[in-house]
Amino acid sequence: MTWPLSRNNPQEKLTMTVSTIAADASSPGRVRDPLFRCLSDALRFAYLYSAQQYAQTPMSRLIGTSGLGTGCGLVGLDGAAQAGMIRATVDRLDPHKRAAIIARFADPHSTLWADAIYRLASWAVPAGVSHRRVRQALTAKHFGVKVHFCEVAEQCEVNRKIVSKTYNAMSKRLRELETAAQNALYDEFTERGLVE
Repeated sequence: MTWPLSRNNPQEKLTMTVSTIAADASSPGRVRDPLFRCLSDALRFAYLYSAQQYAQTPMSRLIGTSGLGTGCGLVGLDGAAQAGMIRATVDRLDPHKRAAIIARFADPHSTLWADAIYRLASWAVPAGVSHRRVRQALTAKHFGVKVHFCEVAEQCEVNRKIVSKTYNAMSKRLRELETAAQNALYDEFTERGLVE
């Protein structure tokens, strides 16, 4: 942005700064440009954000290497704050929708993710399937973990066809839940200007 102000007139700079702040205050909670291209980017950033991220050093900018940070240049306290605000918004969803978001975007090696899978495995179960390990394996499969029906059937001593039918029924319910959760978040994030 070019400043149409002279360097010699501090009053002019002050006026410009005050009017900019007043313009920003007219739309509280809204940022100028969306920080993220889509909802998935925002959620992935929030759940995979690491406090060990650093901005690019001047030397790395000169040689063209990328910084260790991810997502819109948000590193350090700025990144932590943004990740926290996104996660706080997710935490206001009902428990099952929140679990669906966490299962999709959190680190699969975290206890947060494991707790979400456990909750969803109990929620998405069709009538007649009571084997907890089958439900958990199939829920994890829905959220991207490599699981084979034959192995689950063999380990849990259940017919492979039952495992396959159970997965189809559970996956349908989980897709519907996940869509509802993402729609609720999308509305709020677009209103706040976080996503396009």
